[in-house]
Amino acid sequence: MRLPPSVAGYFVKLPPGQRLAWLLGASALLHVLAFQLAGLLPERRVRAPERPIPVTLVPAPPREAPPAAVPD
Repeated sequence: MRLPPSVAGYFVKLPPGQRLAWLLGASALLHVLAFQLAGLLPERRVRAPERPIPVTLVPAPPREAPPAAVPD
């Protein structure tokens, strides 16, 4: 599989360290995607707290009316 010239050209112009970082990052993303699609990754579950967290709502102070327009 060949990449379009714009993508391949951008990749080739990167310094070797950044090229390696891109390859490792892309490889990691592809592996995670493959494992997720295969159903081999555990599901993330967010547990609800045992008791509700108390929230106190404080009313906002009243706003002042904008100044009236002065006719010219």
